[in-house]
Amino acid sequence: VLVTPVLQVVHRVITRHLLYRTSFQANEADSGAVTLIQRLGLRPTRTFTCTAWCWTACTQRTDGEPVFVQADSPTDEALQALLHKIITRLMKLLTRRGVLVEEEEEEEEEEGSSYLASTGLRR
Repeated sequence: VLVTPVLQVVHRVITRHLLYRTSFQANEADSGAVTLIQRLGLRPTRTFTCTAWCWTACTQRTDGEPVFVQADSPTDEALQALLHKIITRLMKLLTRRGVLVEEEEEEEEEEGSSYLASTGLRR
């Protein structure tokens, strides 16, 4: 099942982004996520993930109560870069798992990669 690893990638990228925006190191703050997965039979039909990113905050680690630290609102460019990073990491994950096959580009001028669904998938 790929739902868990995919959600882990998304949460990790968003958490690192939040830590950067709030100037914390990974050992200084945490973020959290709540994921609701609606299933129809055995297959997930809808997935919704709500992370601390929704509130643009990080929880600073302290000895007492959590302290929420607000990050600046991301720009459109920052959101596009974040989405690009998530997509890139997901493509690598799915390629490692054999779900996608990376297709080599013949022309050097083209940037990026193309991916094809693997025909050897087990369901």
